Amino acid sequence: MEAGDGESRSRRTVWLGQEFVDEGTMSDVKNVVRASVVLAALQLLSMLLAWRGRFGHLGSALVNFVLGMILPACGYFGATQSSSGMMLCFCSSNLVSLLCQGLILVILLGALFAINSNRDILCEASCVTMTCGNYSEVCSCQVGCNSDPEVDSGFLPCCVDFGDFCVNPREEDASPMSCQEFESDFEQASNTFSLALLVTMVPATCLSTYAWYHGMQLWRRLSAGEQFVVASESTAALHPSGTDQEAVAE
Repeated sequence: MEAGDGESRSRRTVWLGQEFVDEGTMSDVKNVVRASVVLAALQLLSMLLAWRGRFGHLGSALVNFVLGMILPACGYFGATQSSSGMMLCFCSSNLVSLLCQGLILVILLGALFAINSNRDILCEASCVTMTCGNYSEVCSCQVGCNSDPEVDSGFLPCCVDFGDFCVNPREEDASPMSCQEFESDFEQASNTFSLALLVTMVPATCLSTYAWYHGMQLWRRLSAGEQFVVASESTAALHPSGTDQEAVAE
């Protein structure tokens, strides 16, 4: 009965052809491998999108793919081969990625909030609402406005959309709109951007957090000298334990 229990326990701790010391250790290794596989899949998807978006630049896409695969490779081989150096690279890189993603998210949301708080000023800075030939305290839509803000010509600077709306107008931009319509369109665009930002950044932040946390757990255990994999008979013969060496000496 005890032998059967031992065989069953052994089968439960075997994964990827290796027998781990316990189920908890195997679970920790699986978590890091899962994160590494997801990161590798995202790199593959990114390469395909870059290649299809810029046809003819397959070489550049492949270079970016190879460089992007370094991090997933560190996670996979560090976990399966019990390499503390690779696990340190994996968890620290994901921590840096997490901090950068959080900083970018805060900056973008802060900029979005600041713009939304000053939407009334945007109406005075667009030729779409002022129409060509007019000007405001912010900028001008008149011919002869200063197109180079770095040069002090004595004239008001041209509005950002002066060229598109007054010089070379597109058919879809030819008709002006009221300030209320402009603010409504801007609010819709702002909401769409915020949703897209959350949909892309939140999963990426969660993935980086997951990879960093579980990678750090494995790195700490490896740094403490823990063994994840049960030594095979051949390894035990080549590297006998202290008890075996004492027995041989006697």
